Amino acid sequence: MERIRIVSSTIEEALESLPPWVQCVLAPVMAVISHLGTLTAIFAFIIILFQLKVVYINGKIKDNELRVKKTELKLKLLQYEKECIPSDELI
Repeated sequence: MERIRIVSSTIEEALESLPPWVQCVLAPVMAVISHLGTLTAIFAFIIILFQLKVVYINGKIKDNELRVKKTELKLKLLQYEKECIPSDELI
């Protein structure tokens, strides 16, 4: 953090030594550059949220697939029991 302050103060000193017309041209550019860290953090946060949403959705899909497989296996087991075990043995 200290490095950023040193660099930004050095850049400001360098800008002050430039002619006024150059300062007018570079001022908007410097404003954007000074906010790049904030913009990067915002974009990173958005990307992280998107990734978490994708992981959550993929987890839900996987969970639903496992539920379907579990239900299918239960149905197969019931069919097997009906076919293989005579009804009088069940009582």
